[in-house]
Amino acid sequence: MTYELPPMRPPSEAYSLLLRVHRGCPWNRCAFCDAYKSLKFDKSSIRPVEDIKRDILAARQLMEQAMDASQALGDGGVITDRVRGYMFQRHFLDIGLFPWLLRYGQPQTAFLGDSDAIILKTENTVEILGFLHQTFPTLERVTSYGRARTIATKATGHMEALARAGLNRIHIGLETGDDELLAFVEKGTTAAQMVEAGRRVKRAGISLSMYVMPGLGGVSRSRQHALNTAAVLNQVDPDFIRFRSFVPRQGTPLYQQYEHDELVLLPPHGYVNEIKLLIDTLEVTGRVAFDHMINPTFKQNNHLVPLLHPDNEGYKFPERKGEVLATLERGLAIDESRFIRAEQWILREHL
Repeated sequence: MTYELPPMRPPSEAYSLLLRVHRGCPWNRCAFCDAYKSLKFDKSSIRPVEDIKRDILAARQLMEQAMDASQALGDGGVITDRVRGYMFQRHFLDIGLFPWLLRYGQPQTAFLGDSDAIILKTENTVEILGFLHQTFPTLERVTSYGRARTIATKATGHMEALARAGLNRIHIGLETGDDELLAFVEKGTTAAQMVEAGRRVKRAGISLSMYVMPGLGGVSRSRQHALNTAAVLNQVDPDFIRFRSFVPRQGTPLYQQYEHDELVLLPPHGYVNEIKLLIDTLEVTGRVAFDHMINPTFKQNNHLVPLLHPDNEGYKFPERKGEVLATLERGLAIDESRFIRAEQWILREHL
């Protein structure tokens, strides 16, 4: 009893039921990304609706097995350690692959992968969403990644149709709002398209998470990256802005530039200063989250300490903007040698 899973998901979807509606990335050229490089995207990458429905039913079967086990063991439908142990022994169930099942039993959230579920025909996604909600009536949220260019070129009314069918949140990788930098990293979209895509998502009544990548422009483009990214975010006003500091990934074009000293990475205080400039320029009403350890982190008593709280819900703006700025200012007072440098994240020397 198993089904096909996407290779990655946002940290905020850690306990979501994961479903794969397509394989790989339709763009797959971003110079900083290696997530889908081994997957060629073609017509066969879009999974048939009936295959996805079978996966949903397989997940339902797993859920029923766990709930039946809970009742049989006298735990009254609650997922306890005894139930988890039974499912592992009976089905050799990998806890890491089905955390929603082994934590809740019945899923509360779901995520549609891989990189751009919006690329499916809207009528097919609507059918999948309807079947998913019918099969799991406990679902409170269904989310997906969405590429800005895909969303910006969708026909009028399609995003609203997805919202009505039960797609509640879309995660867009903005990375930067600077057109020069977007071209440099081969993002395949423009700042104007980012704004249009974000506004379309919000107009449809779908919650929007946009991801930004401090340090992506290195030392030479730091200021324009921060200011132009803030400008896009101010025009869109996403529900969530999520920070992911840039670290070159081996095998990517940007890593090759870094190796050849063509891309000079920011020092730790450089990352903090860039984030501070971006935050100071923000005029938004959503939440700003630093929900990944790769954001500014320092050592204290042999422990790694994130400078800003890494929870998924983040800081509500504008109410807590001053608090974030003050924390960043305190970060600049911490000796730079105590921070984990991007070069250390590459080599995992901090572990």
